[in-house]
Amino acid sequence: MKLRLLFALLIFSLPAYAQDDNNQKIRLGFQADFMRPAYPSYLNGRRVHKHEGNVIYTHKTNGATITCDSAYHYFPSDTIEFFGNVTVRHATTVMYSEKIFYDGIYAKVRGRLVKMDDTERNATLKTQFVDYNIDLNIGTYVQGGTLVRRRDTIESINGIFEGNTGMFTFINDVAMKNDSLVLACDTMLYDTHSDITTFKGNTKTWNGNNIMLSNFGIYKPNENEMSFSSNVYMQSETQEVWADSIWLDNSTKNAELFRNIQMLDTVQQIIIFGDKAQIADNYQTVFVTKNPAALYYTIPTESNRLSDTTCLIADTISTFMDNIKIVVDTIMQKDTTLQNGIKSDLLNNIASANDSAVNVNTETAEHDNIGKNKIHLDIKKNKPIDNDIANIAKTEQDSLVQILVTRDTAVRNTFAYHNVKIYKSDFQALCDSLVYHSVDSTTYMYHLPILWNDSTQITSGVATIYSKNRQIDYADFASPAMIIMREDSVNFSQLKGKSMKAFFKNNQMDRINVSGNGQSVYYIREKPEQPISAVEISECANIVIDMMQINGKSKINKVTYLMKPSSNTYPVSKMPEDSKQLKGFVLHDDIRPKSKKELFDGYVHKSQRQIVQAIEKPTFSITLRINRLAEK
Repeated sequence: MKLRLLFALLIFSLPAYAQDDNNQKIRLGFQADFMRPAYPSYLNGRRVHKHEGNVIYTHKTNGATITCDSAYHYFPSDTIEFFGNVTVRHATTVMYSEKIFYDGIYAKVRGRLVKMDDTERNATLKTQFVDYNIDLNIGTYVQGGTLVRRRDTIESINGIFEGNTGMFTFINDVAMKNDSLVLACDTMLYDTHSDITTFKGNTKTWNGNNIMLSNFGIYKPNENEMSFSSNVYMQSETQEVWADSIWLDNSTKNAELFRNIQMLDTVQQIIIFGDKAQIADNYQTVFVTKNPAALYYTIPTESNRLSDTTCLIADTISTFMDNIKIVVDTIMQKDTTLQNGIKSDLLNNIASANDSAVNVNTETAEHDNIGKNKIHLDIKKNKPIDNDIANIAKTEQDSLVQILVTRDTAVRNTFAYHNVKIYKSDFQALCDSLVYHSVDSTTYMYHLPILWNDSTQITSGVATIYSKNRQIDYADFASPAMIIMREDSVNFSQLKGKSMKAFFKNNQMDRINVSGNGQSVYYIREKPEQPISAVEISECANIVIDMMQINGKSKINKVTYLMKPSSNTYPVSKMPEDSKQLKGFVLHDDIRPKSKKELFDGYVHKSQRQIVQAIEKPTFSITLRINRLAEK
């Protein structure tokens, strides 16, 4: 009996290592506990054998094996059907399924659940339909698959895995998640060898409270770095960013941006542009070093008015966000520490006078709505203690303290370095460097700034401008300070002094105070619309100039000398030629910014915050469905 079984095994195993009539090479060898002709024994002109019990097929060229409970082998070919506990092993790739149909090229793996493990790369893929090329160790899946590797979970409708290289390609409705981000895209290349992930097409990334959109990206988890390019958009809690490409360091929250950059901060109402920028401290610090520009805008209070915009350019623009406390209210409250100490002394005196006469009950934890401490005295015998109680009441009134109510708020400070230019419809300026603090809307301009307001030019050593509601409130000008006001095509009123303070209304100069070494050249008109009739040249330590508006232009209305001046008045035609201009008189009309487009003519993106926030995160429905199958 044993001899006949051994003979049967030898006969049935020979065809698997032979060639068919058409010299087709059979590449799979097999062994099994039982081998017999199937029923029917022929199908489509081919002989069918059924193998059962510890079935093992071995690929003769690469050593891949397929094991199962039973198999139908169609001779003479490599067409085989495998059933029950099917396992495919090729190098470090192990695949598990319920059945496989092998046609000589592809192992068509099917079942309630198909599982593939890459033991070398610690990756597990689950799906239901796989076509696996045993020769190339490449498989494809359709109708949904999910991969789990270390902290990453990735799913897609279609996918390709390459066992030899460890490369996975996910296609259609791709979603990825780990402990730091959630991502959705059209196509993903996941390299398990280098741990580099590449995203392609309509990519959306959620990283904490930040959202990123792009058409291409690379993720390097070992370096904790991400880069995005092609129509990049990034949104944080307070900012929106556009750029051609962005590099991110997730560990330090630093970023580098390149080309066509726009950063919109709707809280601070500022837009920053450039072609190279660095972001640090999770958007708290921004440096723009190539073609920087900044637009400060206001939200119109009236629907029929456009917001006015201030444009600033420089060689370098940087902004820093600070979180500070500001005082929003003050309240008056009793100093309970002092009060309770005095009350304790007074009550002790009362009690010690006659311990049996008075029972004192203090309720120091009870407060009314204005913070008064209530004291209840239970008098058992009459005792003259009214003066002591009066002293307590008086102490309560005298011990009021002022409490400041503060609020945490974010402020952004702007620094502009070298070749600073500013344009606003009613204000222009040049300087070497500038600092702007949003907390008090104060601007500091350094190194001989030049400012223009309508037909007025102002020069000084340092200028400090104070604003309210994005309009100039007043400004301080340090020595050498000089104001030049055009009266007509050839004549200019002038003011000069050690320091000046200019007050504004509706962004127009309303009054000027000159302090120290004041000098003036003042052209006089009998009436505002009449020609100049005379000129007054004066020197006085302190001068006050009141302005008026004529046809939208600032003109001198009245000059007040706070000390006795030294002055001379001339008819215009008799004015000495050497007195027409004060020392240091220089017109800078040739370098005055003429328009916003002269400084910045780039495209301005509209806010996409509401649109982007409405994008739903992936629900990982494929992963949930397949995991439910695995649990059954």
